[in-house]
Amino acid sequence: MLGSLLATHRLQVARTPAPLPPARPADEFHVVFSTDCGKYQDWQSEVVYHSATLAGQPGRVTRIASGCTDAEAAKLRARHAEPDLAGRFLVHLTPHFSTDGDSGKDYKFYNKPYGLRHWLGAGKGHWLARADLGDDAVVALIDPDFIFLRPLTADVSNASAILASAPVDAAAAAARFRRVKRGQPVGQFYGLGDGWLKFDLGKICGAKSRCANVTSAEAWRYYSVGPPYIAHRDDLAKIADRWCEYVPRVFAQYPELLAEMYAYSMAAADLGLPHLRLDHYMVSNVNAYGEAWPWIDGAATSSCDVTLPQRLWPGHDVPVFVHYCQGYRFPDAERELVFGKRRLPHDVFSSCAGERLPRPSPAEFARDHGDLRAAPAVGPPGRDLRDRKRRAWMFCAATDALNAVVAKYGFLGRRTRSDGAPCD
Repeated sequence: MLGSLLATHRLQVARTPAPLPPARPADEFHVVFSTDCGKYQDWQSEVVYHSATLAGQPGRVTRIASGCTDAEAAKLRARHAEPDLAGRFLVHLTPHFSTDGDSGKDYKFYNKPYGLRHWLGAGKGHWLARADLGDDAVVALIDPDFIFLRPLTADVSNASAILASAPVDAAAAAARFRRVKRGQPVGQFYGLGDGWLKFDLGKICGAKSRCANVTSAEAWRYYSVGPPYIAHRDDLAKIADRWCEYVPRVFAQYPELLAEMYAYSMAAADLGLPHLRLDHYMVSNVNAYGEAWPWIDGAATSSCDVTLPQRLWPGHDVPVFVHYCQGYRFPDAERELVFGKRRLPHDVFSSCAGERLPRPSPAEFARDHGDLRAAPAVGPPGRDLRDRKRRAWMFCAATDALNAVVAKYGFLGRRTRSDGAPCD
């Protein structure tokens, strides 16, 4: 019956001239993230899209994919034209940016600043060419290994819904900032600190620049931030331009993973764009401070109590994101349960053999791990319980997000054999 309905619909479409699409109002909030074009980041992108849908994320989300072959580009365009993504989840293709021009080394994180600038249309001669961003639009830059748990917005006015670490005061920040706007960017606290002050700043941003005259206290308070970076479109375009200028110079002195993050901090500092540094946007490192762990530690339930973390605690605060950049071992002595993004097959969703990842059922969790619902004691006496509770929470939240996409692919019939043929 479904086939006949689809056939009838196709006939009607063929006989009726397609109406012009209505003019879309310019986006006021847009989320972007940077990837390459490989299958490893294909599946991460699918998790971003599906979790954003479940969390009710407003606006559009764009994957900035750099360095695609013609075949990869065609595949990505086709995927983003499918009904579950079209119009809301977009792809923007850019050239390959990840080869360092001086050393010839591959630094894949060049894709982030250069891809962002390409998407914005920023840069000399064609600054901010995007017509789909309104005059007051805010753009958030996230990473591909993010899972939405609740909507990300420009609002920071509710002191009870944000977290901050000293010297930032959440109540004062909410009263003063209210929301992200021109001149008021926001970022998640990362432990970058003042490490970049040890670089030869004269060679990177000039001895008399603002970047070279930031104090240690200022570096920690205003620039020790990472994704999500949330900024007015004009501010982010300026940062992107300066970020692209600085990142090769930083990489020349510090050819390590965090070079691009330090370069972002330096670009923002040089432009006089101090960020409101907040903690509540993510959980990631179970041993870290400056993340949304107080909400998890104090909760009387766990992500392991249900199978969709987006449905958790309707009256309870949760982080905006799970950032699954590390490995998370479920604290179970009876079996080996580890979630790690690099341990997963790249066709985890699309393969005919695709299966849900194992995890304790809510009933098993309640029976065998009920102690992980308790609030841990403060300080060393409670550290073991705290760490086990956090690891379990991260493991179940990440596993459930992937399993939701495995189920979606199966329901939509999107699994194929390695040769592209349908599954038997």
